[in-house]
Amino acid sequence: MRVTKDPSERRNELIDIAEQLFIKKGYEHTAVSDIVNKAKVAQGTFYYYFKTKEEILDAITDRYIALTVKRMQKIADEQGPNAIDKLVNIFFFSSSFRYNRKSIMQYLHEDRNAHLHHKFEKKIPSGTVGPLSKIIQQGIDEGFFNTLYPIEAAYAFIGVTAMVLKGFDSSNHQSEEFLRKLSATFDFLERIFGSEKGLIFHSYQEKIKGVKNHE
Repeated sequence: MRVTKDPSERRNELIDIAEQLFIKKGYEHTAVSDIVNKAKVAQGTFYYYFKTKEEILDAITDRYIALTVKRMQKIADEQGPNAIDKLVNIFFFSSSFRYNRKSIMQYLHEDRNAHLHHKFEKKIPSGTVGPLSKIIQQGIDEGFFNTLYPIEAAYAFIGVTAMVLKGFDSSNHQSEEFLRKLSATFDFLERIFGSEKGLIFHSYQEKIKGVKNHE
């Protein structure tokens, strides 16, 4: 007998199943029939919630973007830490979010999931630029940064750090290549924000030491 579920529960179930299948088979090789068969529902049930497979992909990316924006906003709104510490916290969150969860976020850079990667990269700036620009403006007010363009600098942060996050997929974090890429990324950001050379990188290194001391 088919189980009747609350509409929001059923919709989330379909999203969860679609995500699992996209991870396993890739977006292009997953059919709507695969999703409904695994969910044990009629094909019409899928189309009640989603017009197309593309729409359920949008729902998956929107879910992760919402989680990302929520966490970044929490960091931006936190009382106490200065802007440099907040940027480092954003960086740590962005990397750990992808690799501490068994989710489709871990598969963004696989060739078979290029469709999802494109979706996510296209949507993420509009959601995260708000909290990032707030942190940059805080840094300007605190005298750490010297830029007239906090919003544009926030977009630059997203683009530049994407290079580092891609590196996390394959780099040994202690390798000379990875450390060089990391150092270059923070150097770029410091130039964009108009901050003292080495300021953000030094804060990052201190954060690493603190994490290691608590392990």
